[in-house]
Amino acid sequence: MQSIPAEELSAAQKQLQHFITACPTMHNAHAEIEKRLSNLGAKRLEETERWDLSPGGLYYISREQGAIMSFRMGMRSPDETGFRIAAAHTDSPLLKVKPQSIRTMGGGQVLNVEVYGGPILSSWVDRELTLAGSALIKTSGEKSPRLESFSLQHPVAQIPNLAIHLNREINKGFEYNPQTHLQALLFSSISEEHLSKPLEYLIAEALGIEVTQIIGGDWYLVPSQIPVLYNDHTISSGRIDNLAGCHAVLRSFCATQAGDTTQVAVFYNHEEIGSMSLSGANGQFIHGNLRRICLLSGADEEGITISLAKSFQISVDAAHANHPNYPEKFDPAYPVELGKGPVVKISALQRYATTPVTMEPIRQICEDLGVPFQIMVNRSDVPSGTTIGPLSVSRTDIPTIDIGIPIHAMHSTREIGSATDHHHLIQILTEMYNRNHV
Repeated sequence: MQSIPAEELSAAQKQLQHFITACPTMHNAHAEIEKRLSNLGAKRLEETERWDLSPGGLYYISREQGAIMSFRMGMRSPDETGFRIAAAHTDSPLLKVKPQSIRTMGGGQVLNVEVYGGPILSSWVDRELTLAGSALIKTSGEKSPRLESFSLQHPVAQIPNLAIHLNREINKGFEYNPQTHLQALLFSSISEEHLSKPLEYLIAEALGIEVTQIIGGDWYLVPSQIPVLYNDHTISSGRIDNLAGCHAVLRSFCATQAGDTTQVAVFYNHEEIGSMSLSGANGQFIHGNLRRICLLSGADEEGITISLAKSFQISVDAAHANHPNYPEKFDPAYPVELGKGPVVKISALQRYATTPVTMEPIRQICEDLGVPFQIMVNRSDVPSGTTIGPLSVSRTDIPTIDIGIPIHAMHSTREIGSATDHHHLIQILTEMYNRNHV
């Protein structure tokens, strides 16, 4: 097995920490990814305009602060080489602030929230929360409003538990009602004149604009605690699922040079709520734009079909590590541990897109690099989750494998992962991009 130099491992750990800190919501992740692609020299393309593509050219498409698809044109046409694709999703379970949700109770202001995705709700209670997301801003002189991401970074709210004296059964198991038990108390120094729109005031202050310029947006409560680094490789943080996947895809894509094959990195939104949206994997975002690239490369309809059939995709999403406190939840024949390598996910029900055929290229890459990998198969009596992999396959007909780093406490506000696995995943993705044939 390959040995990772200590300085490389430490750098991987800190880079992931920085990326997660910069991305408290999917909107902030979208903005961070777009900034890094732009700094790399990628040219932004508009779906509403005609494109002019050049061999070796680096481009990206951004859709409503939701999905981003970046691609580096190959020196040969896609119907000769296919596409090399890595995809991940930017969203994580959150608490979304309902519009016009603030009211006064018990002498203070209370925010009403809606659950986004499937969070472990108990991990959100008694935790310092901040506000982040995107704001729709209208500026005089501009034809249409624009979306801009924001993050207050400092705590402004908290959801308090009921004292154990009034709920003595809480340690025997308690179900939080999202409507009544997850209302957050707002704590912030806001002048009297802005009390009618306190959130707009806080957001405007963070963005350096007037309160009246904010006409809408998507706002979320998120934990304000930054990722914590244990020893030389372990990281504890919210949103490792799936910002670690996004970071690995982005790092590998940015580190790759142009070759014969067109390389593609896709960052979807809304995976945690089913992917059925303009920016989700259950839409036509990637399929429509891959077709467009093929057409602009001179392919006809048959050439498009050939291009997709010759392509290969890695769907990147976090996997469950075996939990020492709950061994009965895992198949003992498939032990998955932190630090033992990225995980290939397999499901008889095709909840994951992995097949024996798509697994072979990754096995070969890992063997060539000296990188370890693990295999995850759920217990037969425990239903598995799913990923963007099967959805993307059904839309594009591109052979796909599901892979990700193992973590503990998935969907908690504090998940645990390993920088060792993350570093190995970046190596696998980079090698996939660099190979003309997989």
